[in-house]
Amino acid sequence: RPWDTGAPLARHAGGVTLLLRDRSALRILAVGATASLFLPLFNKACVYFAAHWIGNAALTSWLLGALVTGQVAGLPLWLYLSPRWPKTRIMQVAHALSAAGFLLAALSFAVLHAALPLLMVCAFVAGMGLSGVYALIWALLSDAAQALEQRTQAAVGGQLFAWAIFLQKAAMGVGAGLFGWGLSYSGYQADFVNDAARQTLFAFTFPLPALGSLICIVLLNAADQATRQ
Repeated sequence: RPWDTGAPLARHAGGVTLLLRDRSALRILAVGATASLFLPLFNKACVYFAAHWIGNAALTSWLLGALVTGQVAGLPLWLYLSPRWPKTRIMQVAHALSAAGFLLAALSFAVLHAALPLLMVCAFVAGMGLSGVYALIWALLSDAAQALEQRTQAAVGGQLFAWAIFLQKAAMGVGAGLFGWGLSYSGYQADFVNDAARQTLFAFTFPLPALGSLICIVLLNAADQATRQ
């Protein structure tokens, strides 16, 4: 077999080159990294949002609880759709639900000054989407690895998953760093929160996670069109 010959370093370098040349695999890697960068921002900002916008930090557990409940409730939906729809389309639906939940929460709070029950419904909807987002990315990576190995006759599936895990962890770290930087840049202080800091907290809680899902939908649409050509 071609991948059984040559020095380990050469095989590794060749595998990286093959991954960099495969646009389909790169798009899936980008989807996973983008989701890991933007979507966890809600969890990080939620306690600050509850404290400085709702006025009660203890309500964080209710919002996060609604998010987790939505993730559990969404699993039967994704299990039902998995054998019936292409994975890229299911992932787009999952990201659409996630974006809808976060955007509706932002709209309801900014325009209607919504009470906690409505925000919990929005978090539940976003959670339904997140359950599909977090589960289906690995199925897409598995398909990409199988297609790449069949096309190149090189065992690069392990490297693809390794890069996926690395990029997702790195993106989560970057997201946490950006959240901290945003609070510092806006002048956030625990005992006094100015208007700029409040708007920053609002952006990191709802609009930015929604933006991440919208970017992923665009990337998935490009990947879906590429596979049809």
